[in-house]
Amino acid sequence: MKQSKNFKPGQHITVTDVAQMGICEQQLLLDEEYGKQRSKALRILALEGDRVHSHYERALVKAKDKRCFIASAIFGPYAPETEILRDFRDRYLKIHWWGRIAVALYYRISPRLVILVRRYAALHRITRICLLAVVETLAAQKNGGRDV
Repeated sequence: MKQSKNFKPGQHITVTDVAQMGICEQQLLLDEEYGKQRSKALRILALEGDRVHSHYERALVKAKDKRCFIASAIFGPYAPETEILRDFRDRYLKIHWWGRIAVALYYRISPRLVILVRRYAALHRITRICLLAVVETLAAQKNGGRDV
């Protein structure tokens, strides 16, 4: 099957494009011969669809980032305390350049710190107390209607 010159390798292809390929061979031939022409209204709708799709993809990528090494080691990976810390990371730290640097640094050193926290009970207790203080502060701010 001859590939349309309108689609290049790695190019974003909409669901509408795919659906039209399967439904209307005549449209493919016309697009090939005369070029793909869309009305202004259709172009606006396509841009809005692309925007919504991009937003969904970003949210999906963010949802997949379940890393929180130290909190997972202390409270468990699905504990409410761990989720509060992840939420703080995603809502506050990751939106600031300095927060992204802090998160990247945390991801570099925390796997080694987890080994120490698991090995030494006293360090585990101290880390738990410190993290609980942070979690309680974040929860109080969130429940008080104030954003961090």
